Amino acid sequence: DLPEAWSKLASNTVHVVIADQRMPRTPGSELLAMVKDRYPKVRRMLVTAYADLEAIIDAVNNGGVTKYFAKPWVSDQLVLAVSQAFAELKADEEREAYTERLLESNRQLEFALRQRLLS
Repeated sequence: DLPEAWSKLASNTVHVVIADQRMPRTPGSELLAMVKDRYPKVRRMLVTAYADLEAIIDAVNNGGVTKYFAKPWVSDQLVLAVSQAFAELKADEEREAYTERLLESNRQLEFALRQRLLS
């Protein structure tokens, strides 16, 4: 249910969304494309029992899907993929925080240099 998905995403910290391609009313690839637009940092994965190449291509191109699993999937592979996605997300966050610290340090150094040159 789409409203329930948006409610969960809005009220919880979500790192990975796994959608089934064949869901009632909204295909998984379409849901993942909407998640990408609204929550671009969330990692997205698609699961389907159908060999629907067009849906897979759509999910990768429009939904930014990082992994695709065919049913029946191997649970160890799914757990590993989610763990890797979470690790990648955390690494991205750490890089962003480090970059922001560098930018702030640079702003402070520039300010100090300007003050020194003006005095």
